[in-house]
Amino acid sequence: MKTEPLTTAEVVALRGLKRPIDARWIVWAVDQLTPGRDTPALCELAGAVEPLDHWEAAALVDRALDELGVERSKSEEDAAVAYASICASKILEGAAPTGPTLVELRDLCMELDFFRELDDFYLLSYAHEDLQQDHVQHYWPSATRKNIDDIVLGYCRDWLASHPIHRGPLR
Repeated sequence: MKTEPLTTAEVVALRGLKRPIDARWIVWAVDQLTPGRDTPALCELAGAVEPLDHWEAAALVDRALDELGVERSKSEEDAAVAYASICASKILEGAAPTGPTLVELRDLCMELDFFRELDDFYLLSYAHEDLQQDHVQHYWPSATRKNIDDIVLGYCRDWLASHPIHRGPLR
């Protein structure tokens, strides 16, 4: 399965969530190497090979973002909201499968001690999951097998209207 390259918004969100740095981050650095954006840390990250030492790679990503002038997430919660926006956008674009993406957001909600801002993704995940296997779910009022996908898409549109993705000057 081909993995889509990370955007700068994803790098910022994932770094704020302290996610492991892997080959996707190196590809992001390579993609950023354009005239005027070939900062020392970005060049070093673009030339890195796996396996990466997490602490060294994290410091390198932080330096690269600083050298590029990219504002980072102020807190883990801010990063979670930004990441949820990215996921909602991918669901709407059809770039990410609905079920697994909702599960990822549900897990993030639990990881952050049931972060209230992600509660609805948590509930939608269980509603969606239950309706894949049964005709009944008890998580989202009025959700049925026939309308759960429309409910998820509508919620993602509403989420993005109130939590837009900050794309910044870099892709």
